[in-house]
Amino acid sequence: MQSSLCNERGFTLVEVLVALAILTVAIMSVFAIYTQCTVEIRRAKNRTIATNCAQQMLEMICSTPHALSNYHGLTTTADPPAGNPVRDDLLRWQAALQTVPTRAVGTISVGDELYARLVTVEVKYDNYGRATTTTLALKITKPSP
Repeated sequence: MQSSLCNERGFTLVEVLVALAILTVAIMSVFAIYTQCTVEIRRAKNRTIATNCAQQMLEMICSTPHALSNYHGLTTTADPPAGNPVRDDLLRWQAALQTVPTRAVGTISVGDELYARLVTVEVKYDNYGRATTTTLALKITKPSP
């Protein structure tokens, strides 16, 4: 009877522990990859939101009946000047930048060239530990005299 018990095969404690260690390493690797992918997805979402906000401001600038010089030097960190005719555009842009999950600051500059004006819109924000700037620029040609 004793010889039949010796012929039975099973897993030893050492084999079970080694298999458990290998499984733990595999699960931890998958978890690390999942965590990194989640952060990258959130960064991409923030980048998309910031780009959309910058695009929105450029569209407001393009459709304004006011002079482009009214936008030069405006930033979302300060209240827009009361007498500036584009105050409402800047306030709308400040509200749009509130949709970025982290604190975002927008800046507008208008450069004057010979036959065109260069409008640059920047959105600066912290993107999960990375200082990020999204910049969109648009060259608007001046009407011929």
